[in-house]
Amino acid sequence: MQELPCDSESAAGRPVPGAPVQSANPDGVAEAALQTVDSEQLFRGGRVLHIQHEGALYQLRLTKLGKLILTK
Repeated sequence: MQELPCDSESAAGRPVPGAPVQSANPDGVAEAALQTVDSEQLFRGGRVLHIQHEGALYQLRLTKLGKLILTK
């Protein structure tokens, strides 16, 4: 997918946290805006986040190497 320039990018070309991002499919038609959330905002200094989804509880963990692991 090709990204279109929009107000959701900083001067350095990086996404602005929480800003919508527009992208286009091969036909050039804009798709729905995506929401970007910085992981620091999610974890708030912790290393584990619990997510309730469709009646199941998931665990999102931040590893020592900075990777994300999602388990059910």
